[in-house]
Amino acid sequence: MIHPALVPHADLLVTVGDPKSSRMLDRPRRVRVRWRTYGGDEVTLELEQAAAARDVVCVRQDRGMPDPWNAWVPAALVEPI
Repeated sequence: MIHPALVPHADLLVTVGDPKSSRMLDRPRRVRVRWRTYGGDEVTLELEQAAAARDVVCVRQDRGMPDPWNAWVPAALVEPI
């Protein structure tokens, strides 16, 4: 397991906020996300979607740690696999 302090913040997906109203999915679903990282790179990743809200979805980015990085990203940039 990688220690959290060693995980580069630049590789994490940028989150666009924390919506006031959202719904958790009964089961996470696989999605393809094209979005940017805090390091400024545009990436395409296959991740799990955990929740949805108006115009954004929450995806889990596994970082090799006990807890994944959860990021709210624009729904228009997410497609089911």
